Amino acid sequence: MPANLTAADRLDLASGATLRTCRNCGNEYPLTPEFFYRRNAESPFEARCQSCRRQRNREVAAARRAGTPVRATRLGRKFGVEIEFIGASNYALERALRAAGLDANVEGYNHRVRGSWKIVTDASVAGGYELVSPPLRGQDGFDQLRKACEALASVGARVSRACGLHVHHDVTDLDGAAFSRLFRGWRSNQRAIDGLVAPSRRNSRWAGPLTSRDVERVEAAPADARGIDGLRRYFSYADRYRSLNIEPFGRYGTVEVRQHQGSTSYEKIAAWVAFGQAFIAAAKTGEVETAADAAALVDALPVPAAHGRVLRSRAAHFAGAARRTGVAA
Repeated sequence: MPANLTAADRLDLASGATLRTCRNCGNEYPLTPEFFYRRNAESPFEARCQSCRRQRNREVAAARRAGTPVRATRLGRKFGVEIEFIGASNYALERALRAAGLDANVEGYNHRVRGSWKIVTDASVAGGYELVSPPLRGQDGFDQLRKACEALASVGARVSRACGLHVHHDVTDLDGAAFSRLFRGWRSNQRAIDGLVAPSRRNSRWAGPLTSRDVERVEAAPADARGIDGLRRYFSYADRYRSLNIEPFGRYGTVEVRQHQGSTSYEKIAAWVAFGQAFIAAAKTGEVETAADAAALVDALPVPAAHGRVLRSRAAHFAGAARRTGVAA
């Protein structure tokens, strides 16, 4: 029996193997050197799986090249989610969230940032609501997201074609050059990104593709300008209904990825959050090359392995549906 067992470990009765849940990605693997690193036979296994460990090493290397404090990379980029849904009572969801240990409140429609989860009305979803997270970060943020998705499921929440998923990412660490790379890279990869979302969310009313003018306006910012104060006036224009929306930057220091279809699935939402974080990380350190398709784009970005598998599976699903219907992906 391996040493250094934790509360996250369990014995698989069918195989007799000890399994460990990675503290980073939440996936369960056999507690062996193939899946969890240890220095030697006498050393304890790490709490992170090998895939997350390798990803962490890549992030540290990238942070050092960019002159970014390694601690900031380890904590992760702050993010926030907005989950539109139908089929459930707002007050029932409030109770379920609180039962799951999350501070939550029903509110009227507003754009105020809270330190707790809120359920608000949404005019774009008839008879529905929007669950909005507080600013989240790192594994604790993903843990909260998982609990929120479980609460949504417990009250029977579901989605329709009218529902969307919006993710805000903190980008106050980017300078003008990185913003240019981010928006230029997103526009050049729009077709590949389309392959990760439902056809109804491609060139949609609520999340249209970036135009050349959108990118040119971002590129007008000085390359050495940094932070909200240095960049706000360059991003004061706003067409918020873009797949990558810069309008929130002046108020919150975020960009909003609006393109994903509605979902209450933790696996899908977490993977989409990870995709946005990886795309921004790549743009911060260099040019984002144009990928041939969705799967190639995921492979080219520093997406954690578990989330990458979900994204590639979604890409294969939508590509297969396109082949069956004859509709271009």
